[in-house]
Amino acid sequence: GTYRSHHYSPNTRGFAGGGQTGYNWQLSRHWIVGLEVDLQGSGAEGDASITRTFSGSDLRLSAEQKVKWFGTARARMGYLFGPGTLVFGTAGLAYGKTEANADFEVLSSIGIAVVGTTNLNACTMQVCMSGSKAGTSVGWTAGAGIERALTDTVSFKAEYLHVDLGSETVRMVAQAPVTGSAFIDAKFKNAFDIVRVGLNVRF
Repeated sequence: GTYRSHHYSPNTRGFAGGGQTGYNWQLSRHWIVGLEVDLQGSGAEGDASITRTFSGSDLRLSAEQKVKWFGTARARMGYLFGPGTLVFGTAGLAYGKTEANADFEVLSSIGIAVVGTTNLNACTMQVCMSGSKAGTSVGWTAGAGIERALTDTVSFKAEYLHVDLGSETVRMVAQAPVTGSAFIDAKFKNAFDIVRVGLNVRF
């Protein structure tokens, strides 16, 4: 048989909100190092699909990703420009819960046979194969930002982070009335970029 690999980029968007805690050490007049741990709930999700015609049948492969929550544990190093502005870089561990779903549909009234033990001739105008997976993943993150003092104890922070939680594979298997052991694997890469703002209170 012929095996083909297709790559698609879901248009993933959403908002996240949460909190963080950390500690800073001032090494000199201008240099500061610190540790930060944060946790956010997330509504980020995205989807992608492709439709093709094969042997007289219209076929669609659909995929959906969600990030339910994520957090980071990072080191950061910054440079103080004057008494109240810190520019910093940061990197460390990332973790989070992701969900992935994939479906294979026959959109026409003509079925299609799959090589192997699974026959999709009985599957028309419906989802023929489907799969899903959810779990907690661990990866890495890196980024940069700026922090500006508003008072002696409160500062405003804006930062960008790239978060990579690795990859996972969702196996689509036959759905009734289809029977058989054939499958289609969809591989999801759990990586995303975030831009966030917040307030820090120093104790």
